Amino acid sequence: MIRLAVSGLFLFAACELALNAPVARAQQDDTFRIYDIEHTTGLNLARGFDILTGAPRAECVVPKKPEENPGYGPDSVGFRSYRIENSQQLDRALGISASASIKMGVGSASGSVSYSNALSVSSYGLNYVVESSIKQKGKSVLAETLKEPYRKLLASGKPELLGRFRSICGDGYITEMPTGGEFKAIIQIATNSRSETEAMAASIGGSYAAYSGAASFSNSVKKAASTNEVRIWSFRRGGGGPVPITPDDIATEAANLPVSAAKTPAPLQIAVFSYTTVLDDPSIPLDTFSERAAQIEKLADLSSRARNQLGDLQFIMNHPSQFYSRPTDLPQLAQEAESLNEFRALIKHRADECIKSDGACYIGDLTPPQPSVRPARR
Repeated sequence: MIRLAVSGLFLFAACELALNAPVARAQQDDTFRIYDIEHTTGLNLARGFDILTGAPRAECVVPKKPEENPGYGPDSVGFRSYRIENSQQLDRALGISASASIKMGVGSASGSVSYSNALSVSSYGLNYVVESSIKQKGKSVLAETLKEPYRKLLASGKPELLGRFRSICGDGYITEMPTGGEFKAIIQIATNSRSETEAMAASIGGSYAAYSGAASFSNSVKKAASTNEVRIWSFRRGGGGPVPITPDDIATEAANLPVSAAKTPAPLQIAVFSYTTVLDDPSIPLDTFSERAAQIEKLADLSSRARNQLGDLQFIMNHPSQFYSRPTDLPQLAQEAESLNEFRALIKHRADECIKSDGACYIGDLTPPQPSVRPARR
């Protein structure tokens, strides 16, 4: 469900996540990682998982008996709100994977990616994230070994058969699916000058890290909305009731999430073990998670740098009266923006090549367009 409403100086966009594609927020580890998910279609315990595409794969392991884990209570309950200043921070807040962030603006359709793409974070604005979550251990399973046909593919040691194994089985198997509830809101506050941005940032404060902070943050946002336009995007998985679209709604949702999510929990993440943990022969040249994702993550960093640069350009071009600019500045900025969009399209093409070649591709020739001289903000 997506809803857009205007009331006073607020512009709200709220949704219960359009659950279209897995989104990965990986813990950096060579044999075990945890990924955020936006849906469970095709995902199940012992199924394979491709860490580059976020897609489910075949069940290639012989699983042991699943563990129910009924004695485990919530292993994390938290609330925080904080300022973000670039697209990398936004993607981390929304749990967007490296490959998904590269595809922004060029056909991506998942809920988190679509909203991140629409936000256009710039260094000139004020952007805040509010997060509330409760997670608990889900049902889990460990693998006994690989199924015989897939063991033979690996044992051959031939690159083409290793590639075949990866296309069928992915990079690892799903060992656990934690459940609970998660609520996030992205808040953008429009300002008209550098001094106003600094003053409002000081008034709102940097971060709040307790449930009592939800009300304090809400009051700060309402105060800002009395003089400035405020945009709010909200996301929820697990829990129930109306989708929050105002600062007060956000405070209430954040405080009540542990109760509502306990009634209607949803799968929030998958935990994935690498197949290297079940190999009979550890000398088989199967890439670790880090080796597989290295080039894609470098491409994602280049893409994020271009997005940051583009966000600043778009802000200047959309608000020329806020800058000491000359008539000749805008065509130069527009040309730079065109070059950045072309660069991001090239990165997407290289990322597609990387995925098709199992993560092996050359990116040493890619350099973002140099930023032009920016006019000073008033």
